[in-house]
Amino acid sequence: MNQVRMAVVIASLALLAVAPYAVSAQNAKPAGTIRFSAKSIGFIVGAEWGKGSLTLNNGKRYNIRIRMFRVGMAGIESIDATGTVFNLKKLADFGGRYVSGSAGITIGGGIAGETMKNSRNVVIKLRSTQIGVAAKIASSGITITLGAEQY
Repeated sequence: MNQVRMAVVIASLALLAVAPYAVSAQNAKPAGTIRFSAKSIGFIVGAEWGKGSLTLNNGKRYNIRIRMFRVGMAGIESIDATGTVFNLKKLADFGGRYVSGSAGITIGGGIAGETMKNSRNVVIKLRSTQIGVAAKIASSGITITLGAEQY
């Protein structure tokens, strides 16, 4: 019974952590999409790295690099993510550090959703699939570096 209570508490905290970000993108028009693949490894503290692309509504596509630091993560996993970008007024606002809170377990494979926001109010709603073995009760920060335009 204590495990059920703990799971409810963890899920509630994760929802409270991401609720402000969900509200800020609720009525916003999508500005583009993001797609990336990453690897993640950790014990107590975790790291994640990967690369992908940002595609704007005007069809322009840019390379991106992902770096993430998690506190409260143990395991190893491979992640493929896609998402929608909101509140992007100018391209220079996209890169930088995004914050979110999440909780989850991956055993073999799993599907997750996460909403992140940076200091310029750009919001990314992510959907991802993970393969591996990992547990996360994590506060995380992801840094996205914007690269060259793809032609």
